[in-house]
Amino acid sequence: MTTTLDRPPAPPQRSGGARALLWAGGIIGALSIAAGAHSLVDLLAFTYADSATVIATASYDAAPVVELVADGDITVTTGGAGIDVERTSRSASKHARYTASVIGDRLVVKHECDWWRPGFCAAGLNVTVPDGTAVIVRASDGSVEAKSLTGPVTVHTSDGSTTISDVDGDVSLRSADGRATITDVRGDVTARTSDGWIEVSDATGDVTTDTRDGRTTIASVQGDVDARAADGDVTVYGNGQPVALTISTNDGRQTIDAPTDPNAPVSIRIRTVDGDASYLGPQS
Repeated sequence: MTTTLDRPPAPPQRSGGARALLWAGGIIGALSIAAGAHSLVDLLAFTYADSATVIATASYDAAPVVELVADGDITVTTGGAGIDVERTSRSASKHARYTASVIGDRLVVKHECDWWRPGFCAAGLNVTVPDGTAVIVRASDGSVEAKSLTGPVTVHTSDGSTTISDVDGDVSLRSADGRATITDVRGDVTARTSDGWIEVSDATGDVTTDTRDGRTTIASVQGDVDARAADGDVTVYGNGQPVALTISTNDGRQTIDAPTDPNAPVSIRIRTVDGDASYLGPQS
């Protein structure tokens, strides 16, 4: 008897295009592994190498407006007759670029990371300005502290906390992500955040706040208050005097525990979409 064994089918032949795609995939995979290893080296260097930290100083004549732009922490306060800048950069295989230029009545100081990636480069500024200087701050990744200033303050942040205190002038804040604390302002306050808490206290002017996601607390304001929130509780503490109050919430509790009078010279407006709305007596 004769037994016939079937021969297994031959493997399919790859076309030239398929082989090219296979080679390309292998090359891309190898490059990805190499890039990942390089990133790990960068991260270790950023964490441990003190030699990657650079500190330098510069001084400039006074200007009516000072604009500060940095990829890191920014601190600004009132100092002497001129503008003093201390810049600090910390990087691993990346470089921070520093420039200062005069545009009209404005001194623009920038400290930014080239080919920046989060966690691998930080470029901060510590600045003192003369009395009466208008200050504009733009921080892309870092905290902001502005204190003891005698001029209007404007702050724009994308990721980091903001602390503003002891300002003789109007304050304006826009934050994408981070907690904002504003205290002791002799002027109006406007604060808007996409994601983060807002705390405002001791303001002599009007206060306007707007947050999409976060809690809002306002206390000791002499002027009108307009506080709005899409998702978060809003609490306003009065000063003991009657106010013209408007309060509403779509989904949350309303609490009124302070004197109100529709004819009062000071108005308080509290509006929330999803969160509690409260108007209370003076904060203890």
